[in-house]
Amino acid sequence: MDYGDKLEHCRTSYDAFNRRDLEQLLRLYHDECEWHMSNYDGWPEDRVYRGHEGMAQFFNTWLEPWEYFLISLEEASDLPDDRIFLVAQGHGRGRLSQAPVEIPPLAQIIEFRDGALLRVDNYSDVETARRAAGL
Repeated sequence: MDYGDKLEHCRTSYDAFNRRDLEQLLRLYHDECEWHMSNYDGWPEDRVYRGHEGMAQFFNTWLEPWEYFLISLEEASDLPDDRIFLVAQGHGRGRLSQAPVEIPPLAQIIEFRDGALLRVDNYSDVETARRAAGL
């Protein structure tokens, strides 16, 4: 995939996430996809989510406490081997507390296979992610 295709695929994924359209979101992910939270400090649940079932579990876990939660793409860099590096910013409002929340920037290294998202490594520390990506 070229950089433009990878970037557009990620933007479509973010848009589906923001609309809470899990069906559309899962269509963008490879059947053997993996969502890794092992580099995301403080994540209390599973560290790796596998396949579409795991992805659905992750997104439902993430979105459940929010009245709304939106994530926006702030930065993108092309990487070799069908990969892309992203930095995103999220904000929302807690369902119970009604408190507005801004999360610190997060980074993702995303690998594609057959035109679909295969592996997403999430990082709570952007500079650690840059080093992991070779940037």
